[in-house]
Amino acid sequence: MLAVGEPEMSPPDERARRRAELRARVDEAIERQVRPKLRSHFGDVAVKEITDDGAVVLEYEGACVSCPARATTLGLGIKPVLDEVEGVTGVTATTVWVSPQALERMAAAHRRSVQRRASSR
Repeated sequence: MLAVGEPEMSPPDERARRRAELRARVDEAIERQVRPKLRSHFGDVAVKEITDDGAVVLEYEGACVSCPARATTLGLGIKPVLDEVEGVTGVTATTVWVSPQALERMAAAHRRSVQRRASSR
């Protein structure tokens, strides 16, 4: 519902606003939880695109580009973090050739491991 005097947004404007808000949440999660770990190995990641349906497309930078563990980093280090961001529906990287199902299996195994550690404390 619009406040009095607030202009009505057209559907493209509304999509752009939602995508910008999602981009800000994704950027914050990457900056706080992902980037410090990647940079400690002289790598980084950039958001290449966020689709209208919330899929995040990443591009590795620096040492991550040629790292043989980049699929594991995506599945165990980045995807679980971004999956917690409201509005994210999927995470892929342009230089990682792994199926969405395999990424989801890695992320699910990681979540179970984290839950087991938390419950054993």
